[in-house]
Amino acid sequence: MYALPARVPDVEVPRAEIIPNRVARKLAPLFGVIWDENPFGRTWVCDYGTVTLAEIIRGAPLPGRAEQAALDAAAEQGTAWKHAGRAVWTPRRAPTPVALSNASINRYGPDTKAATVLTGVNVLLRDATGAIADVCRHMHATGTGSGIQYAVWAGLVLEVFRAQPALVMAGVQARAVQRSLKFPWRSLVDAHQVEGAARCEVNAGDEDTEADQPHRLDLIDATLPLLIPPAAVDPLDTGLSSTDIRGAIADRWAQRLLEIGRPGRGIVWLTERPTGHREVQAYLRVGSAVAPFVAELRHLWPDEEPGTLPQPPDDLADAPLATRRAHLIAVHIAVNYLRFRDDLLQGPHELRRNTLAMVAAAGRQARDVLGPQDPVTTVLGAYASYLELTDLNRDRHPDPALIGAAVREVIGRQREVTEAWRGGRLDPGTAAYLLEVINVEAARARGVLDDPRPVDRALASGWREHLRARGIDPDHDVAALTEAQRYHLQNYSDYLAGLGGGDRLRRAFRIQRLVVDIRERVTEAEPAGYVAKYTASRTSHEVAARIATALLDVAGPDEAPMVLEAGLHHVEGVLANPTTERLLLSPQSDGQVAWTALNVLPLMAAAAESGRSAQVKPLLERGLALLEEARNRVAPGSAERAKLDELAARLAAST
Repeated sequence: MYALPARVPDVEVPRAEIIPNRVARKLAPLFGVIWDENPFGRTWVCDYGTVTLAEIIRGAPLPGRAEQAALDAAAEQGTAWKHAGRAVWTPRRAPTPVALSNASINRYGPDTKAATVLTGVNVLLRDATGAIADVCRHMHATGTGSGIQYAVWAGLVLEVFRAQPALVMAGVQARAVQRSLKFPWRSLVDAHQVEGAARCEVNAGDEDTEADQPHRLDLIDATLPLLIPPAAVDPLDTGLSSTDIRGAIADRWAQRLLEIGRPGRGIVWLTERPTGHREVQAYLRVGSAVAPFVAELRHLWPDEEPGTLPQPPDDLADAPLATRRAHLIAVHIAVNYLRFRDDLLQGPHELRRNTLAMVAAAGRQARDVLGPQDPVTTVLGAYASYLELTDLNRDRHPDPALIGAAVREVIGRQREVTEAWRGGRLDPGTAAYLLEVINVEAARARGVLDDPRPVDRALASGWREHLRARGIDPDHDVAALTEAQRYHLQNYSDYLAGLGGGDRLRRAFRIQRLVVDIRERVTEAEPAGYVAKYTASRTSHEVAARIATALLDVAGPDEAPMVLEAGLHHVEGVLANPTTERLLLSPQSDGQVAWTALNVLPLMAAAAESGRSAQVKPLLERGLALLEEARNRVAPGSAERAKLDELAARLAAST
């Protein structure tokens, strides 16, 4: 179940909507929309570039020509259609019993296929589009901060993509085709010196109506204008047209949607039900997806971030289901975006407290207006519990009793998420995300608990379910996975290393080095300039350094030098990362700096003690600065402070 799914329309509609609705009913099964009245009993996941207009008209894929000929020859008299593998056969490629007429389709242009697809997508996403529009109007009216408005808008579009990736992708591609033909070149040609024209000549004119030439994907183009207008800007500074800034913004987000599935931009994968229905699933981290987009636009509004945060209306109970969900999931999107922005979380913790309170309140409201089984209720409840444990874990003076209670809460949420996914009430991509973040914080809390065994059992179960939700076999060779999948294996490799044992540590180190490689390349390729984009690279080096330190304890004399050399590369990767100086070493940093120091500096000390002073020397100044800042952030007498003091003594004795 998804928060903002597509909806196939009823047949009984006003006359003007009959053809668009019939188009939508043919388009839906081709792009993964499961629909009980689908006459062929299955759905497909077609690619916009390869599906033909003939297949859209008939509402099903055609067999190949050789297969068609063989089936024609063997067909029994009177057979109207039948399945042919994944395709649908009809005699001599005759129309299916429910096919659209050519007259219905030929009204669309200028590109008939693109216009038909765009028409159908707009109908199928009408409910979701209306819900997003309502949220946008509400944010504008209540003065939500400019950057947050655009982040929430992009995140809500992303929620619709999560529900129907193939359909939204087709709509984005059809939009691009139609927009490229919106202002045809023929309109610029002065033809007054000639008379008469063939149909396709530049002076032939255009008899089509605007209604038959759609060029807007309403999900994007009808909702974006409802946000606070961008400030006036100098096109020379921004690269954006002063007359069509909104169009450029819409195009940028549409382009980022097309890139989902690339490493660092999320994961998409194909699944099939026993009934033959195929769907695309999506694993998305909304904060990391929208943050670079908002960073590109930050110069377009004058107010400081984060500004006023969004609040759902109090009177949601009577609103349509999609609208209720959209307003409440908007809170998750806003907070996820803000929590991804490391630079906004430094200093006083009002933002952490406020965002946790927002999510908790939205979760309670969701239970009231959506019910406990709704996917949005599950997401908000699990996310609130995760945030509470996250903040306790990062406290400079952690309270074991509070952390213990929070751990018990997230373990309960973990079971709830798993049951919702297994029961079909939560999609696998969302379940995988929630299970992963809960696992990470539960593992981090493990060290302060008197009895870590419940956490150990929860982690074993949680990681197994997380990988299954992503369609990954835990014993699979990760090198054979896609780069997009490998990008998001860091937390699993960290868990695997924590189990100990030479074989598991070596496997974890191999996985993590693959993760580091792809995250470094993704960071370098991201065009948007913002501090938090470097965090993924830094944390990947941190985890690799920590695994290398543990591996040293079991490595033989031939293996240890390789581990040290590789580990020092990861130490350097942390110390040279922009976020280390700008965030961790800032006067306002939180307890994260101690965590980072304990991850990377033990390996530097081990290298110095093994006689690698020449390799350690270039890192020493930055390493000691990190160590000193960490010691200042941790209470004297604590276990963390003792470990940091021991590191200081080891480095002083060996360098």
